[in-house]
Amino acid sequence: MRILCLGGSYTGKAIAQLLADRCEVVFLTRDPVALRRVGFQATSSTAILNSTEQILIDMVVDSVPPVYNADGRLTHPYTEATNSVLKQRENAPIVHLSSTSVYPSMFSAELEDDLPVLDENSPTGPESARGGRREALEEYVSGLWPGIRIVRSGGIYGPGRWLGGRFRVGDFGRTGSGNKMVSRIHVYDLARLVLALGNLSDNEGPYVVNAVDEKPSSNRETFTYLERRLGIKIPGGWRAARPKGRKIVSNYVKTLLGGRFTYPSYEEGFDNCLTEE
Repeated sequence: MRILCLGGSYTGKAIAQLLADRCEVVFLTRDPVALRRVGFQATSSTAILNSTEQILIDMVVDSVPPVYNADGRLTHPYTEATNSVLKQRENAPIVHLSSTSVYPSMFSAELEDDLPVLDENSPTGPESARGGRREALEEYVSGLWPGIRIVRSGGIYGPGRWLGGRFRVGDFGRTGSGNKMVSRIHVYDLARLVLALGNLSDNEGPYVVNAVDEKPSSNRETFTYLERRLGIKIPGGWRAARPKGRKIVSNYVKTLLGGRFTYPSYEEGFDNCLTEE
């Protein structure tokens, strides 16, 4: 499978590196030279629009965050170039990487089990500026490319980019969120999910998927685990704080992954990060 990845995101790079035996990724970016310098295939909008050669792809992965023009309007920097490529491959699947921040999040409870559980059927209702921008972008790209599949990802992590790595170097900024409930996904499973969606037929659902593993967990649980695993003391008031947030789950991810997560929870995922580092 040949993938055109819009933007040079962490997830896009993971797809190119971790699934190199299953797919080939070409990045469409404003700075293709920088990506080529570190071993990736990359091109620019100018190169695509000025080329007389066909760029054959099997799917498009859109990892571009919200971008606004000088008038403050939402836009997409690669629309024209992407449409040019899509003319050469009708009905190529498109997957847009969004975020679970589009769901409401300001819940609190006495017990973690009392926090609400949200899935793909739950209404959106972002309560942060970031979430509002993400929701607006989902609507915008759905208008650009009807039939696009939306992946609402939880906290993405992997070797070199994970909570324990921050804590080991004394970066405890994330502890300021108190005892927050977090839904995560290891970047390898996210890469697998994106590829699985690209292999679905045009009229085969789902069109919105929450990319989260099987175990939402509170800061109290994960920080306690990391203290024990890393042999460190994590500061902050998270030990005594009331649980807050929500649990994001998915009706589809496990099936799309062939019935098995590689990293079904933060425990297996964090252990992978430690091993790789």
